[in-house]
Amino acid sequence: LDKRIYLSYEDLSPQLKQCFLYCSLFPKGTTIRIVQVIPMWISEGFIQPLNGSSSQEDQLEEIATECYHKLIMRNLIEPSNLITRYNCTMHDVVRSFAEFMAKEDSLVILDKQVAAGSKDNSRVRRLSVVGPSTKWTIPRKQESLRTLIMNCKINFEPTDLLTSFSRLRVLFIIGGDCDRLVDSLCQLRHLRYFSLMGTNISRLPEDIHRMKFLQNIQI
Repeated sequence: LDKRIYLSYEDLSPQLKQCFLYCSLFPKGTTIRIVQVIPMWISEGFIQPLNGSSSQEDQLEEIATECYHKLIMRNLIEPSNLITRYNCTMHDVVRSFAEFMAKEDSLVILDKQVAAGSKDNSRVRRLSVVGPSTKWTIPRKQESLRTLIMNCKINFEPTDLLTSFSRLRVLFIIGGDCDRLVDSLCQLRHLRYFSLMGTNISRLPEDIHRMKFLQNIQI
């Protein structure tokens, strides 16, 4: 481990540590976008409200945005544009450190190869799959997931649904034939955020009003 990064990490608050390690789910070649990662942090429960006059929802977003900029100030994530800072990446050395620290809870698969974490770990809470294509059987084996990120074409079987992810809070899929998943979305009772951008989704579930924890939708 890099001693300098370790000392910087140890100086973070528990809240910032969680936010930083979560960024390891975005492997090399992908971008950490503020409009996506902030609702993910909030949905995972990393961001806690303070006593104040603003509404809780607005306050959580303000605190999460502050965490995002603190990670930039500490050089743990690097903005693509120094003025807007809407998009960030991680330096390879920093990412390696974050992946090591998060290996018990997170699994990253890049181009069908394990990039971080252990594929045999049944306790994985966060899974990120990036590449040209994958089978739905890979995430389906991880029933303890709280975050599922799929940035690839997904090869579904006719019986593939979301029903096995009873603890899922964050669902993020880019691309793929996801319209078949719509009807099983409502069975994700703890889901707080879902993004199905770039997919063929053409409707929302009829019972979406029953998803009482749902806070953020991006399609």
